[in-house]
Amino acid sequence: MIELKSVLRASALSCVIFGGIFVFIPTIVVDFLSHTKPAPQWLFLTLGGVLILNGLHLFWASLRAVHNKVLIAYFSLSDFLWVTVSVVLVIAGVWVTTIEGVIATLVVAAIVGFMGFLQFRQLKQL
Repeated sequence: MIELKSVLRASALSCVIFGGIFVFIPTIVVDFLSHTKPAPQWLFLTLGGVLILNGLHLFWASLRAVHNKVLIAYFSLSDFLWVTVSVVLVIAGVWVTTIEGVIATLVVAAIVGFMGFLQFRQLKQL
């Protein structure tokens, strides 16, 4: 079985990487996702900053000797929220309209959802 610490660190790394991409090349991200209905650039700058902070929080949580159930539930629910918003944006055709953008969004959502599921599953053992 995958250890919770490993899942938290993988999720932290994912957050920091995507957060960095959103902060440092938001224009490229916006254009990659949609040519016709682009999201505002400030949204990706803000989301990138939040993802980086969340990634650092996840990494800190992975270092704890005893994991906090509420904190793990928070991380897991945040992942499920990411999946939900991603799917809604794709279905609504808002901010994610290119084929490449839709595929990337759904792949990332699946990975994030899987990490959220793994975290949620670990709650029973805490």
